Amino acid sequence: MNAEKRINLLKLAEITRLSTGGWAAVARVSSVKELKDEVRSCSSYRVLGNGSNVIIADSGVSEKIIKLDGEFKKIRIKGNKVIAGGGVLLKDVLKKCAEASLAGLENLAGIPASVGGAVFKNASAFGCEICGLLERIKFIDGKGAGRALDCGSMSYSYRTGPLKRGQILTQACFVLKKGSSEKISARIRNNILERSRRGFMKKNATGSLFKNPHGGLAGKIIQDAGLSGLRRGSAAVSPRHANVLSLGANPNAEDAYILMTDIRKAVLFKKNVYLEPLIEFWGTFKK
Repeated sequence: MNAEKRINLLKLAEITRLSTGGWAAVARVSSVKELKDEVRSCSSYRVLGNGSNVIIADSGVSEKIIKLDGEFKKIRIKGNKVIAGGGVLLKDVLKKCAEASLAGLENLAGIPASVGGAVFKNASAFGCEICGLLERIKFIDGKGAGRALDCGSMSYSYRTGPLKRGQILTQACFVLKKGSSEKISARIRNNILERSRRGFMKKNATGSLFKNPHGGLAGKIIQDAGLSGLRRGSAAVSPRHANVLSLGANPNAEDAYILMTDIRKAVLFKKNVYLEPLIEFWGTFKK
């Protein structure tokens, strides 16, 4: 596809799960070649998956936004391995796993991320880290060159995957175990219900706002600081889980940013705990 035809000026609130973000140039790429071409032609860019872990300024962003489409949304099953493109939604991988009776990823059910976003942040839930199930990843580096890493060469930690900023996951290969399709499906349903009970599945609700500090739980610390229900404009601390923000029916990114900042200040003052944001804020914010 011609490079100019791949690029559209879009309001990012219309293509992100959290419904935030002003206008930006968005390039949809459908092949590795197109992705390499875009990266090489960009002075600066950001990769947007499902937009479930980013709150974008109402004024938009100056960088070009890259969205993975086409071959990056394909899933293949090969024995006990699942090979997924970086643009595939995690829920679609889990559906394929259940159909193929492959167990291991179901604890991540209900996380509304793309495979690329989940690997970049090393998404985890109920004791399962997504990077611990990887055999190999393929990615494009910041210069547009294709690269790969095997599991033995990967370095990852809590909420931090093996890729650096500017590197774009194109494909992930997971090694899973054979299991019962019915039991896998049941675990997927139960984990989704549990995440829903905690407030993560609500429309325009974030995932975990902050990383858990060493030896503690961010949600409990925020709650103990008396901040449950704290509101700034359209954004509020969820009454179900204090480490989740509810952005309301008409999300305002500035309100969310102000609330996040106020929570950090209050927790530092009241509990002497420094909270590190897990949600990313893109663009320029006033406060």
